[in-house]
Amino acid sequence: MQKRVRSGFVLLGALALIAAGCGDDDEGGSSATTAAGGSDTTAASGGDGGDTAGGKVGFILPDSASSARWEAFDRPLLEAECEAAGIECVIQNAEGDADNMATIADQMIADGVKVLAIVNLDSDSGAAIQEKAAAAGVKNIDYDRLTLGGSADVYVSFDNVAVGTAQGEGLIECMGGAGAVEGKKIIQLHGSPTDNNATLFKQGYQTAIEGSGIETVGEQAVPDWDNAQGGVIFEQLLTAAGGEIDGVLVANDGLSLAAQAVLADAGLTVPTTGQDATVEGLRAILQGTQCMTVYKPVIEEAKGAVAAAVQLLAGDEVTANATIDNEVAEIPYVQAQVQSIFFDQVKDVVADGFVAEADVCEGIEDLCAEAGIGAGGGDASADGGKVGFILPDSASSARWEEFDRPLIEAECEAAGIECVIQNAEGDADNMATIADQMIADGVKVLAIVNLDSDSGAAIQEKAAAAGVKNIDYDRLTLGGSADVYVSFDNVAVGTAQGEGIIECMGGAGAVEGKKIIQLHGSPTDNNATLFKQGYQTAIEGSGIETVGEQAVPDWDNAQGGVIFEQLLTAAGGAIDGVLVANDGLSLAAQAVLADAGLTVPTTGQDATVEGLRAILQGTQCMTVYKPVVEEAKGAVAAAVQLLAGDEVTGNATIDNDNGEIPYVQAQVQSIFIDDVVTVIEDGFVSVEDVCDGIEDLCTEAGITVG
Repeated sequence: MQKRVRSGFVLLGALALIAAGCGDDDEGGSSATTAAGGSDTTAASGGDGGDTAGGKVGFILPDSASSARWEAFDRPLLEAECEAAGIECVIQNAEGDADNMATIADQMIADGVKVLAIVNLDSDSGAAIQEKAAAAGVKNIDYDRLTLGGSADVYVSFDNVAVGTAQGEGLIECMGGAGAVEGKKIIQLHGSPTDNNATLFKQGYQTAIEGSGIETVGEQAVPDWDNAQGGVIFEQLLTAAGGEIDGVLVANDGLSLAAQAVLADAGLTVPTTGQDATVEGLRAILQGTQCMTVYKPVIEEAKGAVAAAVQLLAGDEVTANATIDNEVAEIPYVQAQVQSIFFDQVKDVVADGFVAEADVCEGIEDLCAEAGIGAGGGDASADGGKVGFILPDSASSARWEEFDRPLIEAECEAAGIECVIQNAEGDADNMATIADQMIADGVKVLAIVNLDSDSGAAIQEKAAAAGVKNIDYDRLTLGGSADVYVSFDNVAVGTAQGEGIIECMGGAGAVEGKKIIQLHGSPTDNNATLFKQGYQTAIEGSGIETVGEQAVPDWDNAQGGVIFEQLLTAAGGAIDGVLVANDGLSLAAQAVLADAGLTVPTTGQDATVEGLRAILQGTQCMTVYKPVVEEAKGAVAAAVQLLAGDEVTGNATIDNDNGEIPYVQAQVQSIFIDDVVTVIEDGFVSVEDVCDGIEDLCTEAGITVG
């Protein structure tokens, strides 16, 4: 059954990346253990977070037979994240036995866990566990697999339909590409029929191959993702097809390896798909017996689950980037994306540290060298690559020098690449001169935050002509030559602002006839256009009346104050709120309002120190938090890929008026007075800077001072 997913616009702790399931390379069925005999790890720390509320979190993994990931990756990553968050976590493994999982859950509940995260073995047994937990006042997390009919408060997983889509599109590519697969025959080997993820994978790949002309000559699900059973089932399907197949669509690496063994015995070599980017799966890709796999960095799932647990322990609403219907209700969905891995991308998985080069390349060093792994392969700095970053100014927003510059420097150092960072200080001619000098100095990648699309496009045209790759950082250059765009979801920023002003003025249904002024960002900044698109769509039909609006050239705060004063005067001072595109302009508007003896809610963006102080002091209602670290990470990661000559992996695409380009897109979070603490806890701003002189207001907002 298809599950309905709706996108959201709140912060996901990292830029995300990939999508969920099971599967690895071990053969053999699952084995049952007792709760007392199951493996058990406790991760604890003396920090705050959930621990301050006396909270303990229980994680129950499904098995260690169907996939190596649960013990090799999830357990240590969950332990590390729990320790970093300062919460006590207990981790056990049900070893494929639903009764054992129920017993473990009962014991955890009896031992006082406040949050229980399970990877269900099937929805019925998972729902029963969650019902007991909820009755005991325990919050529930669906980790990796959705429990249909369950009581989960949040689902943390990869984008599972996208996993299947990648597999379906991968098999088409492996068999010659679209237009070359008409009449080709395949077998489909599905995952466990009791795992909702397997249903979603199947939905994705069957949709992807629909209409391609591929003929499926046999298909079957494999109970419990059991690799041994998978081999037997595949052999029967292959025999029934008379051995006449051109490819195998397989749900994970473990089952793919089982199918490859059967094919080898039959003297056949045809492309197979996979999932999980396991060591054995990657080795099979390098050796040519498997065509592709899907990479899902488990670190993102572990981070998301622990972050959700911390929020649940604190009694907070979980911040997610989507919702999903679990057949009981729409619940938050912390969703990550996926990456297809073919021969040339195996080095990406090694470079990420997900697998060790030694494990992947042992005995096949020549194949690894051919794939760019080892002997300096995959090291972007090995070719002497240099990256240039040009920031726009230091006047319109404090973020560029206070956050972007040091974060980019740190990410470049961590990636082992040489980066040069300069600031154009709001002068397009200056930016062009800086770019010319960087190109002359030998940068291989140039990342700019354009001051306007025309001047940005001219810079990128010169760079591309010199063989330099281009990155649009934060702002899209319309008509430009960017190879990738790295930014936040800018329409979502505006949507958050529009929904924010409605909430600030009393909520939907209470704003009919209320009057606002809209103060837009720079007319030459495409981001400002997207913000405006988002907030005007959000307030459309609400009954709010806009009595004045104007864009502010170059995001200039002084000009913004003058423009707002003129708009306020024209409106006779009769307004109920101000929809403002960023904190700097919001503060300028607040000064004008104060001079006029007015206090009405204003919006903002950037979660600056002054913006947050204004929220605490009641002169600004909300801002939009954009964790710059995610943008910096995305830009440097893209630069590394471009230096290495690889295709950039984005989680979306965008049209820059010259075509669709990869879009590394991060999400945003609305910040009202009760959320200011979130920005401080993330380390984006310091408590000292925010609370200096207003300690009482900080304490009232739940911020610990001193």
